[in-house]
Amino acid sequence: MTYALLNEMAAIWSPLRNETDFDEIFKLVNAKGVPYGTVPFSHTDGKIHERRGGRGFCFEDPNGHLLEVMTGPETGSKHRLGE
Repeated sequence: MTYALLNEMAAIWSPLRNETDFDEIFKLVNAKGVPYGTVPFSHTDGKIHERRGGRGFCFEDPNGHLLEVMTGPETGSKHRLGE
């Protein structure tokens, strides 16, 4: 991943996103060829997870920090952001 990608994401970054933002971030990560995955322990499996009524994926930044983007909260709620 390049630092330019992080700069692009910095203006919009929050782990909990609506569906439109999620899709845009996923397209950006995918276009840059950044490995991504379902959960922290398999963050390079090339899959998006679906749970609690939302979607999510994890990826590493250039410094090795693991980031997650998701549309559903991790509180057990089944409501999606924006509903």
